[in-house]
Amino acid sequence: MRVKPPALSLAALLLLSLVPAVMAPGRTVDGSAADWTGTPPTTINTSTASNGEFIWRDNQGDERTDLNNWQPDRRVDLLEFRVTADTSFIYFMAKMADIDIASGDGAPCVQVAIDTDRVAGSGENWLGLYTDTVVSDAARWERLVCTRFGSGTSRVYVFDTSWSDQATADDTAAISTANDVIEFRVGWARLGVSPPCTLRLTVITHRQTTGDMAVDIGGSGVSNVLDAMTTAEGNTWAEVQDMVVNYYVDVTFDGSGSVTWAGLRAEIDGEVWWEGVLHDQDNSFYFSPSGDAAVLLPLMERGRRVLYNQDVTIRLRTRENDLSEAWLRVWRENVRENSVIENAPARFQMVKESSDGTYDYWRVTLPAQGGSGRVWYRFYLVDNGGTGTYSWDTWQNPTNIGTQVDIDSYADDTSPRSGGQGKMYDFPRTRTEPDTANAPIDNYDFLIIFYENIPPTKPSLQSPENGVLLTSAPTLRWTASTDPEPSSGLGYRLQISRTPDFSSPVINTFTRENSASPTLQEGAYYWRVRAEDYDGNHSDWTDAWFFRLDLGPPPAPSPVYPPDNLCTRENSITFGWSEVQDASPPVLYRVAISDNSLFPHENFSSDWISENSWQVELPEGVWFWRVCAMDNLGNVGENSRTFRLTIDRTPPPEPAIIQPENGSSVNVRKPTLVWGTVTDPSAPVTYDVQLSASGDFSQPIVDNSGLLENSLTVRVDLEERTYYWRVRARDNAGNVGEWSVASFIVDLTALPAPTGLSPTGFINSRRPTLRWDPVQSPFTLVYVLELDDSSDFSSPIVVENSLTETSYQLGVDLSDGTYYWRVRARTEFKVGQAAQTSFVVDTVPPARPQVLTSIPAATRARRWPR
Repeated sequence: MRVKPPALSLAALLLLSLVPAVMAPGRTVDGSAADWTGTPPTTINTSTASNGEFIWRDNQGDERTDLNNWQPDRRVDLLEFRVTADTSFIYFMAKMADIDIASGDGAPCVQVAIDTDRVAGSGENWLGLYTDTVVSDAARWERLVCTRFGSGTSRVYVFDTSWSDQATADDTAAISTANDVIEFRVGWARLGVSPPCTLRLTVITHRQTTGDMAVDIGGSGVSNVLDAMTTAEGNTWAEVQDMVVNYYVDVTFDGSGSVTWAGLRAEIDGEVWWEGVLHDQDNSFYFSPSGDAAVLLPLMERGRRVLYNQDVTIRLRTRENDLSEAWLRVWRENVRENSVIENAPARFQMVKESSDGTYDYWRVTLPAQGGSGRVWYRFYLVDNGGTGTYSWDTWQNPTNIGTQVDIDSYADDTSPRSGGQGKMYDFPRTRTEPDTANAPIDNYDFLIIFYENIPPTKPSLQSPENGVLLTSAPTLRWTASTDPEPSSGLGYRLQISRTPDFSSPVINTFTRENSASPTLQEGAYYWRVRAEDYDGNHSDWTDAWFFRLDLGPPPAPSPVYPPDNLCTRENSITFGWSEVQDASPPVLYRVAISDNSLFPHENFSSDWISENSWQVELPEGVWFWRVCAMDNLGNVGENSRTFRLTIDRTPPPEPAIIQPENGSSVNVRKPTLVWGTVTDPSAPVTYDVQLSASGDFSQPIVDNSGLLENSLTVRVDLEERTYYWRVRARDNAGNVGEWSVASFIVDLTALPAPTGLSPTGFINSRRPTLRWDPVQSPFTLVYVLELDDSSDFSSPIVVENSLTETSYQLGVDLSDGTYYWRVRARTEFKVGQAAQTSFVVDTVPPARPQVLTSIPAATRARRWPR
């Protein structure tokens, strides 16, 4: 079983210490903590007051991890929470571990529940925005402040107990992802109180939807709170697993708005008198310096009457500011009918709670009723031999404390008993010390007295009649009760609930009158009343009566789907809207659709239907739709907001290929693909682009979609080869057009001229074979060959444009003479440089030589004509 720190602890401590005020100016709500100048406490899960600010230091990393894949949810991890005020506004600042988004789904939200009257059981206990969490019964709120960053607004909610938003344009908020800070302010006028005052605060954080509701974690049975201001150790789940935030603080403001509470200081001080007051509502014991009428007067007026069947514990910490010391349980009494014997003495004890167990300081028995005399005890701190430690001791039968009364310890409290009266006494500044040796060293003491009381009589409900239908705000009336002890302050507890078990009343308030005019929303309500006196005694509840409140037509529903300005290719549309609550159910709805936003006519409409959805098939076009509600009395409410809807089933046209053009070549490795802009009624138009080395695009190198621009630069280096690319358009309705396809070649080098040409020079063949060496290229190439008897190739004899071999056999006979020929390589998209040479065809042999003279053989030489 999880044990939580009692919710009274810090509330008691806040009243323990009142320090001189520090004037605090207003804060600028800008998402910066620069103007929050107070010094935070050094210990986690503690608070202090500094420079007019209340400052809470929270444990880092204690947030729940439910919505963040079981990782720390740092955007809602509260590190510091601060409060200050001026005479116009109260200011709040929450510092988070890491605010990573400032708005939208999942944005952080801070809620501050403000209990303005600090009366247990008075006010609303549910926290807002469907967090599925309540506050402590001792901290039920009159106002609830919530930030609204989910929807992106800078306004805040300021709910009253009827869930009516009291916020104005002056109640603003700011969030900063750079500073991890949330700031907001609320006018005192919206809180219904003004400084000087004391407010009881409960603080939580959670994630928020775009509709400013809490992000749901696990349904209605699981708290959606992710972090909270609490002293619970470990993960925040330890605080909220029962769907209750038990921890709260009381913050005191002076007349200027400065926070005057400065941490616990229960130290020995010979100049200050301290008085104890047992709180009227939750049995917690509060301390404060005597004479502070503004704080103590409501409590000191009567003290507290302790009845049988109650457990009462009074406790205090001493001499520390960081709340680390164990509690001293000053006094404890368990008053039970089954444990108190009539005419038997009542037993009391003082104990100290410590980590090594509980042990008694002293025990005393008061005499039974009708015993030998009165016994009084004063409790005070004693210095343990100057060691700096202190113990509690008792001082019996003190003098000069005013009128003493008898203790009545009878178990039977059905009727008043003599001596059954009492109150808390203020101690005078001077007193008689009966025993100097055993006298307390300090004036730090208090007195506790028991007495009993009789509850008031039960009232009866009068009007409105049970089961009635009301069309205006009611005034609830009941008979007046009587109190056997009128001095105890008679009043009435009024509860109003939407359920007959009153498990979550919407109104839970105390009034001195026997009538009330609560502010209620439309709906069905149960109500009951009981009488209460100041001492906490109360009558039985009246029987619960029922009424329905119908103040007019139902409110306008909120359109949900299709969202405003939706473009879609689907023409079978299901319209949906929020359900409307009305005091006269069932509520019916009617949908109207027009092609004109002013609705001069309706093209389509539903009947009055009970469901909050309706399906219809619509043709292409632009449509406007709205919905209204009608209650069971025939009251027709206002139309909802008008939403626009576009039905578009026509795909956009093909984009035009601009560059690279189909069949072109580029000399860069990262070309830019450019296409023509496409226009379509369902804007914006986006583009899908693919680039592949194959025409079937089975393995695209580039595959981009959702492009808004009409160009794309390839980000990878392309090799030299042929590539295929295509582009298509997609409109905002989801229609997809046809692909436009093109190809291009990446070619980074020029084709060289062939080498090794032959024949050259003289040849004696009329049909020579022309040969050359192959040209190297990554692309498929052919050769262009030209042969001419003129060097200008003006009238070529042979022209071949697509030779695949590196030789060519002439198919005609050449005459003798000089011939010129050239050859070059060519790819599909590029022609290389030409190599050129010439040759001479000479097929005529030389003439036979002729003998010219004859000379003697020994001397002659032979000659012949050249």
